[in-house]
Amino acid sequence: MNSERRAQSKMDHGRRSIRILTSIMAVAALLATTHTGAAAQYAEVDASGATLHISFATRLDERKTSALIDWLRAVVADVHGLYGRFPLSEVRVHVVPSRGWRGDDSPVSFGRVTRRGGEVIELYINPDRPMAEFYGDWTAPHEFSHLLLPAIGWRHRWISEGFASYYQNVLLARAGHYTSDTA
Repeated sequence: MNSERRAQSKMDHGRRSIRILTSIMAVAALLATTHTGAAAQYAEVDASGATLHISFATRLDERKTSALIDWLRAVVADVHGLYGRFPLSEVRVHVVPSRGWRGDDSPVSFGRVTRRGGEVIELYINPDRPMAEFYGDWTAPHEFSHLLLPAIGWRHRWISEGFASYYQNVLLARAGHYTSDTA
């Protein structure tokens, strides 16, 4: 097997591994939010003209829940500010407390958007982190930025990732969390 085929084989294996991992995480999140038939906590809130259907996989204290909802509203307001409107009238957001499952101590250790059966943003958060850290974290602005584009197939996800990566920095800079040098 030549080196080009070996490299392609490794890339294919990596893609399969990523798909398996994200599928396992999605099933875990789904089980966490639906093992009793409903999320542990649920909120339906208006954010810049869009309705957010927010489900929490585990119950958090009311102050933390309220602070997280305010943070999500702020992210939506930032995205709204890019083009004068939020791209969707409604979006589901699953918040899964995970306390740094990747071994890091970030406020949001993982996020993703799924578009099967409607747009869903999954955010794996560490509820023990101070709320100020959530506002400076790139993950939620990145995931919400994906909603600015239509669904793009797996093969061309690079454009969606590049677009979201660019706008996460723009959003964080405009909100004052990044300097122009950082962005």
